[in-house]
Amino acid sequence: MFAENLLGFSGQQTGEMLIPGGLTTILMMPMVGILLRKGFPPQIMATIGFLLFFLFTEMLRHSTLESGWGDFALPLIVRGLGLSLLFVPLTTLALSGLTGKDIAQGTGLNNMMRQLGGSFGIAIITTMLHLRQGYHRNILLEKINQFNPAFDERFNVYPLLQIL
Repeated sequence: MFAENLLGFSGQQTGEMLIPGGLTTILMMPMVGILLRKGFPPQIMATIGFLLFFLFTEMLRHSTLESGWGDFALPLIVRGLGLSLLFVPLTTLALSGLTGKDIAQGTGLNNMMRQLGGSFGIAIITTMLHLRQGYHRNILLEKINQFNPAFDERFNVYPLLQIL
């Protein structure tokens, strides 16, 4: 949404921007499986995955309207690496104690909880953004009056604002 709505990327450009991260995830999945089969602890892999995902969000924190494709390439590759180290080990941990027909039910429950967690996360973040937007709007509205010298100065510099 950021790339398309604010940066002006087309749908195709946005999709092309996501390719390196997706390829990283695809290429890492077999390696993650090999490491798990060789006895590498899934807890450590999941922890590394979380840390890489946190690094990805930190890298994107500095994005502006001046950001371009090159500013997103490395963070998206880091995200792809983090996701590959996160999802397979977490699923392995969730299903490790199950046998027989319980595996199918455990897989369904695991998927449902991931979907619900994502939905709740999106709902919470959307609510927080909405509340913060209202908070900042109120602060701005407090400052827009004829008794605020900074506003009065700017208002008189831009006569078009007086028409509005």
